[in-house]
Amino acid sequence: MDKTEFYNVLDISDPEEFTYYENMASLLEEDQTIEENLIDDLLREVDFTRFRDLAKSYFEEFLNRVPDEETDLYFLADTMRRSVVGCEDPESLADAIYRFRKWYIVEPSVIDRNTGEEICVRDARYNISAAAFLGEKPEYDFHKAYNYEIDGYDVSVQDMVEGTEI
Repeated sequence: MDKTEFYNVLDISDPEEFTYYENMASLLEEDQTIEENLIDDLLREVDFTRFRDLAKSYFEEFLNRVPDEETDLYFLADTMRRSVVGCEDPESLADAIYRFRKWYIVEPSVIDRNTGEEICVRDARYNISAAAFLGEKPEYDFHKAYNYEIDGYDVSVQDMVEGTEI
């Protein structure tokens, strides 16, 4: 994928247009492989604070859709949120996003207990949301998805001083 294709996926023609939740969702949920260098280049040109705010909103929505019985998945996703939102520079944020995408989309790690099929976390999340509207209750085994290595997360000094949660 080149820069033009990448921007088409994000529905932007210029990094300054990366201002909407939908842009973030496209970045994090796109099926096609997005190289880390494209993400890094984008992050060097966007409003970094706005980007982190969009990421925070995305992860909050993600957390709201985690089934109540999946507390381990909730805590893992919350740690990922902190890892992404706490990044202070484009390079570390690009790495965190790239690793999240690999976990979320690329590697099938969730087992559908009804079919035995192994799917990615994103697809399980979509299916759970769709099933809620249909009054169904799909059953998934997320245990393989818990294998996600977090190096830690950064907290900005300003957030510590202000006492705000990242």
